[in-house]
Amino acid sequence: MPSRTASKSFNPHRVNDETGSSLLGVLADAIPGDFRPILKDGTERPEMELMLPAATASVAARGWPRLTWQAQHPTPGEASAQFWTRLRTTLEADCVAILGFGADETPGTRYEPHWTCTQWVDRRSITLHDSAGYGRVVLRETGITPEPGWQIEDCYILTRL
Repeated sequence: MPSRTASKSFNPHRVNDETGSSLLGVLADAIPGDFRPILKDGTERPEMELMLPAATASVAARGWPRLTWQAQHPTPGEASAQFWTRLRTTLEADCVAILGFGADETPGTRYEPHWTCTQWVDRRSITLHDSAGYGRVVLRETGITPEPGWQIEDCYILTRL
């Protein structure tokens, strides 16, 4: 699930504990059934595709700038360097990327499966807005299967209208 720091990208000056909790409630309501497994085990792409429309509708209902979202996942056969170049070009607009990383099989890695958020990719690293302490990640430490590294699995672009 996106962290509360990701929700600040919706409208950074208006997200506080109350609005963050409200947004979390909207996300929980978007998932049919019991939300406890989501809190315990996290989300995958199908849950994100239920939560994103709910989040964008909630933001619009608050009178904040309207948002749209689109998937920009890695494509079959795409190398991580190609993905980052494509994402860097996309992020030149007024948008944010919600990234879903999978496992990193590198021995001793610091990376775990995780959803996070970025607005910036340079030629060597990405800067994350992240509640788990991943601040800056060197691009060569990431990969798309079969490449080694922290696996880039999902990408959603949120754009202000």
